[in-house]
Amino acid sequence: MLTIEQIRAGRALLDWSQSDLANKAGLSQTGIARLENGTHKPNQSTLDKIYSAFTGAGLEFIDDGVRRARERLITFHGQTAYQRLLDDVYETMKNIEKREIRLIGVKDFDGKNDPNYKLTIQQIERLDELGAKSYVLAEKDTTENLSGADTYRWIPSRFIENYTVYIYGTRLGFLDRRETMKVVVLDNPYFSDTLRSFFDFAWENAEKNI
Repeated sequence: MLTIEQIRAGRALLDWSQSDLANKAGLSQTGIARLENGTHKPNQSTLDKIYSAFTGAGLEFIDDGVRRARERLITFHGQTAYQRLLDDVYETMKNIEKREIRLIGVKDFDGKNDPNYKLTIQQIERLDELGAKSYVLAEKDTTENLSGADTYRWIPSRFIENYTVYIYGTRLGFLDRRETMKVVVLDNPYFSDTLRSFFDFAWENAEKNI
């Protein structure tokens, strides 16, 4: 369970005011103030929201302390690489409040030729059940629904390579569809926030799926 000291330390590490934390966690500033001065004992739901806000911003809690999470790099190879990426997306979405996935560079291909196609569909449905929302910048007229996305916008084919980038939580997933399937996942809140901002700019200027 989070302590008052950890909450204060987390705010200090991120240079967040009580209002900042309240906004990130979907709580009131008054509630955060009462929690920190000891006049209110929070329930588990409130602590979970605060925990999600902090971990989503790149902090991790250790014993009675808190620190910036160390950058993590994970690599998956082979036929199951894509499915392992979707597993990682799911586990990440489970633990954060804002369940949004952004994808860049989606190309059309016949997914039914993938031996793991049925498993992929199950994983997509599982993300849908979580209420995860996907935004996809794709090659025009892409028909494959790679991640349960119900929102696509088009970018010219000249900007599409054999790679797809997933932006989810503090993570970036790079999917390489060339000769051998390979996925590299980088957990870094600064890089993910930066690429998310660029995505949002491109999204506003991309051709709408009408």
